[in-house]
Amino acid sequence: MTLRFERLVVQAALAGELPHRPRGAGWDARANGRVGPQPMGPLSDRSALVIVGSCGRLGEGPLGELVLPEWVVDRTGQRREPDLGLFAAVSGAARRQGIATTHGGLTESHGVIDSAAERIDLARRTGAEFVDMESAAWAAAAEKAGAPWCVLRFVSDSADHPLGFLAELLGGWPESEPPLGALLAGLLRRPGHLRPLARLGGAASRARRRVGALLAELEGDALPADP
Repeated sequence: MTLRFERLVVQAALAGELPHRPRGAGWDARANGRVGPQPMGPLSDRSALVIVGSCGRLGEGPLGELVLPEWVVDRTGQRREPDLGLFAAVSGAARRQGIATTHGGLTESHGVIDSAAERIDLARRTGAEFVDMESAAWAAAAEKAGAPWCVLRFVSDSADHPLGFLAELLGGWPESEPPLGALLAGLLRRPGHLRPLARLGGAASRARRRVGALLAELEGDALPADP
């Protein structure tokens, strides 16, 4: 499927969540530097927005899996569906490259959902399989600007791989990119957390490379927006 847009905008909360950019890729990469639905930069109806980064799985499952949600829902219950053309193009690019994606629903949370009980309750109330803090708000902003949007995230945690160790390393849930020094200091205090940290880092790095390759193909398939 051929898409028509002048600029592909790739939006993440943190710079460390942005995909690896292959040589020649020219998308507009944006990161707010803080977790949560911080305001995005301007969008136009001649842009296409792909929301990237990490998300949590509300059930059990592997880390690093790419998630292409069929819908997102905010905390008020407002449900939005991605642009059909953009969704189909991303899905098609993934199939051509042999990159597996999973679908389902994505719900918004006000903070990190880490306990099994919280995950079960949120899945029951929303019908979603995944959770993050930003996608619903950014999807609403894209719709207000008239820009097509979709979400392409990777699983950073699940019911059987929670993130509580990260809060223990840093003395609380980070609101911005955790500095390397803070992680190293945390590992000196809790060396047993090295294994889950390495597992998370490896899964994230592999996912960011797959997302980058997929978006480069998507960008190459697009035509300039109609005047």
